[in-house]
Amino acid sequence: MEKEISAQFFLTNLSHEIRTPLNGIVGYTQLLSQTKLDSTQQLYLNSMGQCCTQLIELVNDILDFSKLTSGKVQVNKELFSLTELKDQLIVTLGTRIKEKRQNLNFVFEPDLPKYIIADKYKILQILINLVSNSNKFTEKTGRIIVSFCKKDFDYLEFSVEDNGIGISVENQKKLFNPFFQVQETLIKNGSGLGLAICKKLAEVLGGEIKVESDAGMGSVFSFSFKYEPYETYQNFIEKNLQLLKGKYIVVVDDNVDNRLFLSELLFELETIPIICSSGKEALRMIQGKRYQFSICLLDICLGEISGTQLAKEIRLINSELPLLALSSLDSPFDSKDFLYVLQKPIEKNRLIDILTKTLNKNDINQFKLNNIEQKINTKENKILIAEDILYNSEMLIKMLNSMGYNNIETVSNGEDAIEKIKTSFFNILLLDLKMPKKNGIEVASFLKENNYVYPKICVITASVSDLDRDKCKELGINYFLLKPFNMNHLKNIIKNILN
Repeated sequence: MEKEISAQFFLTNLSHEIRTPLNGIVGYTQLLSQTKLDSTQQLYLNSMGQCCTQLIELVNDILDFSKLTSGKVQVNKELFSLTELKDQLIVTLGTRIKEKRQNLNFVFEPDLPKYIIADKYKILQILINLVSNSNKFTEKTGRIIVSFCKKDFDYLEFSVEDNGIGISVENQKKLFNPFFQVQETLIKNGSGLGLAICKKLAEVLGGEIKVESDAGMGSVFSFSFKYEPYETYQNFIEKNLQLLKGKYIVVVDDNVDNRLFLSELLFELETIPIICSSGKEALRMIQGKRYQFSICLLDICLGEISGTQLAKEIRLINSELPLLALSSLDSPFDSKDFLYVLQKPIEKNRLIDILTKTLNKNDINQFKLNNIEQKINTKENKILIAEDILYNSEMLIKMLNSMGYNNIETVSNGEDAIEKIKTSFFNILLLDLKMPKKNGIEVASFLKENNYVYPKICVITASVSDLDRDKCKELGINYFLLKPFNMNHLKNIIKNILN
């Protein structure tokens, strides 16, 4: 037992030490990509990015496997619809599927429950791993089918079928062993832990994973898991409807049937929809400021202008308006300006869920403020970076500068962070957890206990400890950015904090 704890502690700390310099590599690579480069330099930079991605995936796989084998994994229960899994798979893997011109199809059996209670992200992790493997080991223009079906009263079974290279009977016996790779002499990609992790996750979820395959004939991977039905879902709906009542929602869709359907649905939810048939009309409405819009529902496939381009123009007028994409596309698109993507046809319960999540997104815990709050200059947001690694601190400054934030101060330890906040107001604190003198948890605890002006905190850390996450949540910190991070993630978090 002591050896298991020691190994887990070692891997957690090793992960932290790897992630810290890797964050600098990823961050400066992203900053470099914004400079003027020739085609050869851009090619080298893209290759660097791919190497970083593989290294991050390797570190994550090793840590996940360590947690699973030690038994230190919690099952989190969440209400969600099965279509959310489909949408997330398309967003995550759609580009890879499109690059190989493969056909990705989804099959839902008719007796499936619309909503279930289970660990959504563990299920999604298994699905992403299986579909990713099918994509990797299936030729161009190949076929991948993801099926959802009911197995028993409280069990569901998902399967991923492809017409790829298949797996011999001999290899199937070793397939779920750690570090085993099919055709490892031809394809050296990944940690060889993916299927071992999937097996452990399926067991944690109360189910199992299995494979049916023949060499050269494709494969079918199936996994089952236990779920809870949600018979009283109407209570959840009624609670969330109160939040929507009276909110102005702008809808942009050039299809008359879609506009009629959405307007009737939004009126039924007691919101006030403002319906626009074109991008120009939507821009006039938002620019006119006649209505205080809470959300914008925006169709991706507009005739005169693409939805993604319209989203960028709306951002120039009102950068704080949450944008939700309505899409009938099977292929991925540039969704970085949207909080959520809703696949058509729109389900009422799915729409309610996304609308309420959007309105609740910035509802973070507020602490008592002292009289310094009256001195806030609302025209310029002030940011404090508490980070003891110099290159990470400088990288954050450059990233923030590129986003238009220039009123930035830095400190290299927790004690200095507290002294800064004692004497001046900051809108945002970007806080590293592991710092000298006082760590990030001690800084946040001190500010809360002593009722100082409490800036909205985003923890930016290489720590993967569940204990650190739980402590942050107890302190009311809702933004947790794991190193190495994508610059767009930082940009979205800053916008959400300031909304």
